[in-house]
Amino acid sequence: MIEGLRALLLRHGEITTTMVKKDKNLPSLYLYNKLFGSTENAYLIAGYDIHKHSNDELLNFLKETLSKNRRLSARIIDADPILPSSATIRYRFGSLDNAYEKAGYKRYNMSSSEMLSCMKNLLRKHKKLTANIIDDCPITPSAYILAKQFGNLGDAFRAAGYTPVVKTNDELLKGLKRLLDNKGVLTRKLIDQDKSIAHSATYQLRFGGLGKAYKLIGYKREKMVNADLVDGLKRIYKTHGKITHRLIDAEPSIPSREYYVRRFGSLLNAYKYAGFKGHYLSDREMLRKLKKLLKKKGRLSKSIITEEKDMPSGKAYTKRFGGIRNAYELIGYK
Repeated sequence: MIEGLRALLLRHGEITTTMVKKDKNLPSLYLYNKLFGSTENAYLIAGYDIHKHSNDELLNFLKETLSKNRRLSARIIDADPILPSSATIRYRFGSLDNAYEKAGYKRYNMSSSEMLSCMKNLLRKHKKLTANIIDDCPITPSAYILAKQFGNLGDAFRAAGYTPVVKTNDELLKGLKRLLDNKGVLTRKLIDQDKSIAHSATYQLRFGGLGKAYKLIGYKREKMVNADLVDGLKRIYKTHGKITHRLIDAEPSIPSREYYVRRFGSLLNAYKYAGFKGHYLSDREMLRKLKKLLKKKGRLSKSIITEEKDMPSGKAYTKRFGGIRNAYELIGYK
């Protein structure tokens, strides 16, 4: 039962009741509740803590995101490297609308005519419409929402005045080969980031899997050694000053977070293997740990921070906040 939850966590990076209900290989939520006391206990045993952030912290995150974007949506939330996923927020508050309301935002549902207007604007700008173009635009509903509203994405495009071009298998493979020639390597993320070729899902549906498409153009995937995977994590940290699963998924030169989980057992194990100590924590989490340490020790110093178990190093605080004293000031310590 727990292995089934771990497999679910491996595939999705999180566990929700909806996922458990839909997975035909898992027992019922009632059985998890009966055997483990609650579904939350079962999730914890499987390695997933749904209460990593308090409700107040989640709402503060949403308010900051709302202030920055002037609106909220599942796509905006899932694109934010600090925020937990939209699925986690939906689970915690019962629905996204409930969370939005508590954060002071009322969602506006677009009419079909407004959706068409958005697509027509994109069509004028790009001279074509694709799922990638739609999903890259923050003010346009997602391709999924458009497909749901109009029956399918093709019908949505045609309603906006654009007839989608269906590429042949040869054209798809030529685009893939061109990407390989340019990059020297192929990954799902590289494919999805290249707007000149089809989405990776198209290749999977058309050829029965990315591996089969790769084979048709003579490309054999090389298994990355642990050192290469760790170097990728270190590059992310050097660029961003932190490491998160969303930053991993956004980095085209390395595999997805699911690959790291398969290789190392968990993302936390991968971070530890790379020598990280707290670099994967959010600013709020780092400051919370610092404040807790101050209460415990009565004072702070780089050596006290570094010697404390399960704490980021003093160097990590310096790099994240532009100096250790800046971190001290943020928790009210002088």
